[in-house]
Amino acid sequence: GMSRETAASMLSSLSRTASGSGSGSSGSGSSGSGDLDEVPEEMLEDGQWSDYSRELYYAVQHGNLSKELVDASIQMAIQEGRISEEEAEKLYILLMQ
Repeated sequence: GMSRETAASMLSSLSRTASGSGSGSSGSGSSGSGDLDEVPEEMLEDGQWSDYSRELYYAVQHGNLSKELVDASIQMAIQEGRISEEEAEKLYILLMQ
């Protein structure tokens, strides 16, 4: 029940927050795309995962994303061609537990 614009703006602010507000460390060497140490092994090893999926996963771990927002974000990514249907399925499994 959320517009694409709302979902998009929430997501962009989320990824900024996730990359910007670390755990208070010096922030040296941060690429700004989230700390990939937090991403499950299978996401790192499997070459089928896009950066978008990793960032969405990271945002979910570090923000209070509602299931609706996660769902909207995944749907939007599919429509924009950022992730494949297959990748979306895997994301749903990972994020909707």
